[in-house]
Amino acid sequence: MNSPTVLFAADAMPPVVVDADAALTRPLTIKACDYWRACRGDRAMPARKDISPQGMREFVNNVGLIEVHRSADGAVDYSIRLAGARIESVFGSITGKALGAFLPQQIEARWRGVFDAAVAASAPLSITSRVAFGRKEYLAAEVFLAPLGEDGQVSMLFAAVDVWPSTPA
Repeated sequence: MNSPTVLFAADAMPPVVVDADAALTRPLTIKACDYWRACRGDRAMPARKDISPQGMREFVNNVGLIEVHRSADGAVDYSIRLAGARIESVFGSITGKALGAFLPQQIEARWRGVFDAAVAASAPLSITSRVAFGRKEYLAAEVFLAPLGEDGQVSMLFAAVDVWPSTPA
């Protein structure tokens, strides 16, 4: 059992807690985790072709797919391939956009750090934090973030994002 890692605790924004044990508490993210595991079977991760909107009907509005782009020099970048309606209700229209196209630099660094952790782990993670975007810190968030790919190579990240109003800690 791993201890959760707190990222970005020193900056003025809410801390981001990343848990490699993918300890989830919200019913929606638990369903997404169960779905990802069922699609994975006995492999390290499912491929993108293994997931479908029909299989995610209970939480499809909360699903995000993040493209993992690798350049020839090994650098990794990310873009939002798909953001469900609930995600876009918080972050705006982000489907098809690179992180820097819609996130302020400090928040982009936070998202990039979480995505980097998921790619490096090649395993599911849970992320908890307050939303640090558009003055929406009143929203708490739990995210199930897991790799998609083949032959051990992560090509996409699967996210299920649950957000809810919560009083500040």
